[in-house]
Parts: sequence; structure tokens; C-alpha cells
Amino acid sequence: MSIEPLPDSERRLGAFLANWTRRVTHKPLLTLLVVAFAAAIAGYHAIGHLRVNTSTADMISDRLEWRQQYIEYRNTFPQFVSNVLVVLDGDIPEYVEDAQRRLADTLSSRADLFESVHIPGGGTFFETNALLYLEYDELQEVADRLARIQPLLGRLQNDPSLATLFDTLAQANESDATGIEAAAVYDRIASVLNGQRQGKTSRISWQSLLLDDEQAASPRVITVKPKPDFSRLLPMTGALESIRDIATELGIEPSVRVRLTGPVAMEHEELLSVSAGAARAGLLSLLAVTVILFVALRSARLVLACVLTLITGLAITAGFAALAVGRLNLISIAFAVLYVGLGIDFAIHYTLRYRELRHGGQENTVALETAASDVGASLVFSAITTSIGFYAFIPTDFSGVAELGLIGGTGMLIGLVVTLTLLPTLLTLMPLREDAPVSSDRNAPLRKAGLYLGQHRGTVLTLSAIAAVSGLWLIPHAQFDHNPLHLREANAESVLAFTELLAETGTTPLTLSVLRPDPTTAVQTASELRELELVSDTRTLNDFVPMDQSDKLAIVDEIGWLLGPDLGASTTPVSRPGDDLEAIQKLRATLDLDDPSQRRLAAAIEDWREWLISTPSKDAALGDLTISVLGTLPANLERLDRLLGAAPITVERLPEDITALWIAPDGRYRVEIVPLENLDDNLSARRFVESVRATADDAIGMPVVQVGAGDAVVSAFRFAFISAFTIITVLLWILMRNIGDVFRVLVPLMLAALLTGATAVLLDIRFNFANIIALPLLLGVGVDNGIHMVHRLRAAPPADGNVLGTSTARAILFSTITTIASFGSLALSQHPGTASMGE
Repeated sequence: MSIEPLPDSERRLGAFLANWTRRVTHKPLLTLLVVAFAAAIAGYHAIGHLRVNTSTADMISDRLEWRQQYIEYRNTFPQFVSNVLVVLDGDIPEYVEDAQRRLADTLSSRADLFESVHIPGGGTFFETNALLYLEYDELQEVADRLARIQPLLGRLQNDPSLATLFDTLAQANESDATGIEAAAVYDRIASVLNGQRQGKTSRISWQSLLLDDEQAASPRVITVKPKPDFSRLLPMTGALESIRDIATELGIEPSVRVRLTGPVAMEHEELLSVSAGAARAGLLSLLAVTVILFVALRSARLVLACVLTLITGLAITAGFAALAVGRLNLISIAFAVLYVGLGIDFAIHYTLRYRELRHGGQENTVALETAASDVGASLVFSAITTSIGFYAFIPTDFSGVAELGLIGGTGMLIGLVVTLTLLPTLLTLMPLREDAPVSSDRNAPLRKAGLYLGQHRGTVLTLSAIAAVSGLWLIPHAQFDHNPLHLREANAESVLAFTELLAETGTTPLTLSVLRPDPTTAVQTASELRELELVSDTRTLNDFVPMDQSDKLAIVDEIGWLLGPDLGASTTPVSRPGDDLEAIQKLRATLDLDDPSQRRLAAAIEDWREWLISTPSKDAALGDLTISVLGTLPANLERLDRLLGAAPITVERLPEDITALWIAPDGRYRVEIVPLENLDDNLSARRFVESVRATADDAIGMPVVQVGAGDAVVSAFRFAFISAFTIITVLLWILMRNIGDVFRVLVPLMLAALLTGATAVLLDIRFNFANIIALPLLLGVGVDNGIHMVHRLRAAPPADGNVLGTSTARAILFSTITTIASFGSLALSQHPGTASMGE
């Protein structure tokens, strides 16, 4: 291999760096104090001013059209942005609805913490008019159902006891006219009896019995817009903690489960996860690097000097990040780990060359200056190429990585300056002894490897070609996952709750919206979009005006006449132990054992009676049974009474809290588009977005943000990769002035990039917002090895020509190991996005 002599430019650079070393080590204490003061100021500024923004949408430039549409929509309807979704669910729908109402009322009273509180489909308006929103046939079925059950309700209103219920059921069995779906009642009573016998508390839901409400078991949601407290590191902590505290004070749990999800809750949990993961990875990275340095340098002084240099550079870089950017995002928060893995490379190359010179007999000052001259130029070039790998993202629309690019790229330059300034200063104050014991040639294994590879270069090239072909076959199968939900911890409460909401078409938070100038155009647009194959439904303000109101109101009046005027009168269940037991026995005698539900109830009654005999307090047990069976009845009768107060609805009669969700302050009308499929699936999300925007190109919402952000990131990746490759190639030509050397450096680099992508396919590691920086960064980092080797062959060629037998090769090996250890520590993070970056 032909290697040209060192160009004059590199000689002059080496001489400058040697002179710089001479100057900073002339007064080492002064240099140390200046650098330490700069690091302290930078670190203090970073601690006080560096914040974290977890919004995925904000990681994309606002120059994109869809991003501008989203910002306008967000400003028009701020109530849909930065919300907490309080999800309540439980076995008893009545308890869930009561908890939803009480919690919403209490949260609304805390104007200091919450800007707005809203119950979707809830409130006084819907509590009164819900029946009008049923289809005509559904309402008629409800009326028929209530007509059949009216005799039972009439008796229970006058005497709400187990004796009345069981006696009525027994009479119905004897006359073969239940008046109610008996199987459902029997199964619920059997479940309560078995639960009490087993020490479990259960309740009968009269809501499902009276109205056969299919949505009764669905989760209930409260939409809360909290006020951030920017005096805290996590501004939403106070609001989120208050929601939980208020729920506890109201005694909602454990009968009703309360979970927090939505953008604010998920970003809050994600920030905690990312921060903890990044902090843990940073400590593990620093520890791993320290251990590897001990193995590589075999000197506590050298290791201490390297670690102090690394920490100083990191502090100054953090200060720069706080000053230039002011915030970290879900990607740039990993800059500390990246800095540790990459910044230590400068110190490794410098100290190993310094150590080699000291053991060769050079005086300390001369060894420091010679080391700077020998490896300084390649360190400068490496810092530049690594920075290029970072900086290549700055011009892209992926501002999340652009911020990391600015921080990381500048951090590499800062690391270079700190290494060439502080490291020789420290080694002047605590020099390596010239007569330090040297064990056997530590470079012997690498020297043998160099000889072996030289003898089998044909085999190496053949295997490399096979690997390249395999990589080219696999790389088209690489996928990009644009769903930010997949970057979050799957078992986190907010993610689990959000995933459940996505599976419920009626409650999915992922919908699209379009704005139209008037209600007529809005209705027309909704009608057009409703015909699309992937659209489940569309909604406008006009949908809150029910169809066929006069006919439905007639049915409501008929129900009211049938049930009587005293329906909502307060009725408290009462227990009369003697009468209750007698009624239970009478019901057991009338049950038909050929009917499965009645047979199950008969068995439950027999087991329960045996259990009751051994119970010390039979009256108390019967009192508990009364509450379990009839406890939810009074609230349902009151609810039904309110429903019978429905009145004609017009757009003008709609409450302001509803119209504000559909009419913008500038008078435009909102149309909401609900997806047919679960948008947790990436393909479904893309198909839904493309289908809707083909008809309405101004449709906006989180599905558009996710798909658009994914496309922007992939485009940014292509631009960054091509830009980094082009700039690095030109730079190599300028530095090396030999096309053969440039080719030899780039071919292994491209093979490494190709195999990295192919390995990701084999391991099913999808590219995402967090890890896509890997390949462009690989160009900037990977080219350093070739630069160091070529520069060593030019500046201080080994006598036998085998560069793998030098300290440069050893430095390359250990700097690579430290990079692997540092980046690999990210893979241990609980945050999937951060972990995928490490992987």
C-alpha cells in the first residue's frame, strides 16, 4: 500500500499543537485553574437553565406545511392540546359514573391548578337528553324493556328490599311471566351470593338491567387541561399529583380504578423514564470507560487525567447546550452518554502515544509535545469528521436531532480543545514515570493479527464481499416506526391506558379534524369523509341536534307516563332478615333446574344458605346482601327520572362548553373524523391519514403529526447521510491528497454502515425518532479509525510497516471498546427509544 509522506499542512498543524502544549504546560496551575473555572461556570449554568421537552411534535421543524397546519389548529383550539385524560373504570358502571362526576366537579373547583375540566358526553345536558341521541329503534326497545320491568320497579319503589325482589321473581316464575330478562338477573344474583360466601364484595348494576347499556362497561374519561408550574423541573408534576391526591381524598379507589394518560401524562412519565435511563446510562458509561482505561493504560495517573479531562469537557458542553439551545429533547438528552463514548477517544489516543514515548525514554515535557505533534493532527481531523456526522442533521426538518447535532458536534470540538489543553497540563502535574515497569509487548496480539490479515487478504476481501451482498439484500427490509407510543415504556400506566382507549373506536384520542367556514360546508365535508372506507364516523356540531326529535320525545313522554311521577323519589334499600330469608327460600322452590341460569342460581342459593348457617351475624350478612343487590337501584331510578326530562334541542340551545369545542373563535366550524381501524398499527395510521387528506388536504391531528414526522425524519436521515458522506469524502481528499487512501478508508466504513442496517433488520430493531442518528453518526465516528492509521503511517511509520503493532492501533481498539460500552449502556434503559439507540 502506497502511503505518501506527511503533507506540509499537517506538519505545520503538528508544530502548532506542540507549541500549544508547550504554552499550556508552562504554567500548569494557572491553566488548571482557568479550565476548572470555565467548567464550573458552564456546569452551574447548565444545572440552572437546561430543561427537557418531551413533545414529539416539537422535534419537527415548523417549516413543513402540515406542521404549520397543526400549530394553527393548536392555537385555534388550545383545549385539545396538553391535556390529561383521566380514565376511570371498574366492575360497577354506576360507581364509575359517580366517581367521574365527583372527581370532575372537584377538579373544576381548583382553578389554581387546572385551566379547564371537561367530561366528553357528560354533564347536565347529556344527563337530561341522552335518550334523544339513541336511534329511534333503540329508544323504542328501551321503552319496551322498561314497560316489561315496570311492575317490578313499582313494587321496589314502594318497598326496596330483598323480600320484594325475590318474591316478585318467584311470582313471575310461577306465572311464567318474568317481565325482565330473567337469565341476566339470575346470573347477577348468583354471582353476588357466591361472592359474599367467598368474602368478596360485588354489586348488581341496575343500569345494565334497566337500559341494557352496552357502553356501561366502557371506561369513562375526564379531559383536564392543567396549568404548568415552570418553577419546577417537571412543570406538570404538581397538577398530576393533585389529581391523584384528590381522587384519594374522595375515596374513589379501590372500587374504581383511576389512571392518567394523554399527552401530558405520557410525556411526564416518559421524561421520568428517559431522565432516569440517561442518568443511569451516564454513570454506567463513565464506570465502564474508567475500567477500560485501566486495562488500556495500566496507570492510575493516566486514568485519572483522562477521566478529569472527560468530565471537564462534558460540563462545558452542557453549559454550551444550555446557552445555545436551552432545552433537551428525547434524543438530545442522551448527549452526555454520546460525549463520554466519543470524547474519551481523544484522550486515549493522546495518552497511549504519550505513554509509548515515555517508555521509549523521552523526557516528560518532550513526550507531551511530541505526542501532540504526532497524534494532534489526526485528533483534529477526527473531531472535525465526527462533528460533521452530528452537524449533518442541523439543516434538516428533524429539529430534535438537529439540536443534538449542534450540541454533539460542538461538544466534539470542545472535547478536542479540552483534551489538548487540560490533559497535558494534568500530565505535567502528575507525570508518568519514565522508568515505569513495562510488561511484555501489549501490542503483540494486534501485530500478529496484522501479519495474519496481510497473509490472507484475499479471504478477507471475499468474506467482505459476501457480507456486502447479504447486507444489500437485507437493507431494503429496514423499517421506520413513526409511532411515538412505541418509544415509551409499554408497561407504564399512561401507555397502557392510552392503548386501551385506542382499541375503543368511540373513545380513541387519535382523530383528525378539518375547519370549515360555515356549518353548511362543515356538514357537506363530514358527509363526504364519512363515505371513505377507513373512516368510522364523522362529527360536527349539527350532530348534537338529534334526528326525529318529536317522535322520540313522544316515546320519552310515554315512558314517563308508564313509570309514574314518583320515579325519582329517594328510595333507600332496607333489610328485613326474616322476610328476606323466606323470600329467598320461596324463590329457590320456584326455580326450573332445566334452565341453565336458574340451575346456577339454585346451586348458589344452596351453598349460600349453608354458609349463612355458620355465619355469626346473620342479620349483618343479609344487610350486606341487600346493599350488594339493591344498592345501585336508587341512583339509577334518579338517573332515569332525569332522562325523562328531555326537551327539544337546537343548535342555539346547546351549552357553551359544547359549542366551544366545535366553533372556533374566528367562526370556523370543526369536523372530526374518527378512524375505523386501531391507529396503534403504523400501516393503519398511514392509510387513514392518506385516505382522509386525499379528500381534505387540510385535515390535521396527531395521526398526521405522527406520519408526517416519520416522513420528515426519514427524509432528514437521507439528507444527513448523503451530506455527511459527501463532506467527509471531500475532507479526506483534501487531507490525504491520494484517491487510493480515500478509497481504503471509505470502503470499510460503507461496509460497516451497510452491516449495521442489515443487523438491525435481523434483530428486528426498527429505526425510530431516537436511533436513526446512528448511521450518519457512524460515518463521522468510523472514519476516524482510518484517519488515525493513515496519519500514523505518515507521521511516525513503524519500522516493520505493520501499523497494527503500534500504539495507534491499540488506541483504536480501546477507543472502539469504550464507544461500544458507552453507547451500549443506553440499551439498558427502560425507555424503549433510548434503549434502541444503544442497541
